[in-house]
Amino acid sequence: MESITGGSMVPLNQPTMVWLRMPTVGTKIGNPLLEFNTDYNSRWQFLWSHGLKSYSTYELLTKVCNCSQIKRGYRRGTPSSTCVEVNKRLNMEVGSYIDQFDISHDACLPPLQHTWTPLQEENKRAFCLEDKIFAYLNKKEVQKALHTRQNYFLYNGDQDFVIPFIGTQSLLDELAKEFRFNVSEPFKPWYNGIKVAGFTHVYGGSLSFATIRGAGQYAAASQPEQTLVLFKAFLEERPLPKIQM
Repeated sequence: MESITGGSMVPLNQPTMVWLRMPTVGTKIGNPLLEFNTDYNSRWQFLWSHGLKSYSTYELLTKVCNCSQIKRGYRRGTPSSTCVEVNKRLNMEVGSYIDQFDISHDACLPPLQHTWTPLQEENKRAFCLEDKIFAYLNKKEVQKALHTRQNYFLYNGDQDFVIPFIGTQSLLDELAKEFRFNVSEPFKPWYNGIKVAGFTHVYGGSLSFATIRGAGQYAAASQPEQTLVLFKAFLEERPLPKIQM
């Protein structure tokens, strides 16, 4: 069997697996864009739940113009005046110095403006990856290595604002109900040793979901140890680990 792995924007793991001929089991996708309206509209819920915007703006996004309407309007070049005002207010409150891919970090600044903190320097964190990722994904050998499979493991870093876990989880719940999946494991925490590493929900043998606690969209960069535990469990077809005392 082969496997495809990756994320909504960064499918970096899967080509390596193919080249190394590792035993694989299915499809693993991180922070996936599954359905436009649900995923984009989960943003305002995420921002509100993490204390990044006011309740009055939350109400505007709920009742006046939501995130998917804002996105569609700007993409078409015809945003309504109401949506423009709501978007201005949203941007003013969130500001320009929060990393949307990981709200626990500051925004990525151009190289000449970026100042590394001692902690970032010590851990050699992978910031500002977009240019490197673009070059990597355009390699012929990487593109050739992309495949597909029928078993699905979807995960989200719980600090990602671009594709919040709220949208992924709600869509999978709806999908499980529609296809009458028998839930084999209810929503519960999973662990890295004695540390809660995230939460997981198994909707049956072919569809699983998990969050990675403290991770942004680039989960392997922000929480490498927890991401590795999840990845190994996926490859070995094991449940995510319970607490190990």
